[in-house]
Amino acid sequence: LLVGQSNRRVQQLFASPHSAGSVAIGMAEGTRSIDGGKTPYWTSHTDPGNQKRNQGTFSNQVDGKTAEEADELQLERVRKFAEKIAGQAPELTELELVAGADLYNQAPKAAATYLEKLAEAKKKGLSGEEAIVEARVKSFIAPNGKLDAPGLRNDLEFVKFDQGRRVEEIDKGLKRN
Repeated sequence: LLVGQSNRRVQQLFASPHSAGSVAIGMAEGTRSIDGGKTPYWTSHTDPGNQKRNQGTFSNQVDGKTAEEADELQLERVRKFAEKIAGQAPELTELELVAGADLYNQAPKAAATYLEKLAEAKKKGLSGEEAIVEARVKSFIAPNGKLDAPGLRNDLEFVKFDQGRRVEEIDKGLKRN
């Protein structure tokens, strides 16, 4: 029953590039505004981390001839990841779920350890945004103990700042939509 509810929740959050979860991720990316509108960055912008061309709500730099096509292609990947973590952890709050999907959108490699790092943060007594930010920051630490965040300057303080900013934007977006 819970898994079905989780998948329904994922389908609602990520039904389209204009649904609440997608817009919240777009707010973290700077491509969408709180009212769901598109910022000038939506059409195309240069990624500050790797200098590649980003387009659409999710700042897709992998594929898509247009921002609309980029949205559809990346939305499918983000939705699949959200379904996966919702299935593994049906108790995730909406914010935890969308923040995990956003981490996948930002850094798929880091997102692989998100649920594990979130559980560790909660065991330490953290909750809400604080637990999510901690989990996201720790997800950028490679198994060898070294920070692996080239797109974020490989600077721990900058990673903390960026992850806090993104989670705050997602929270604002979800509360608004």
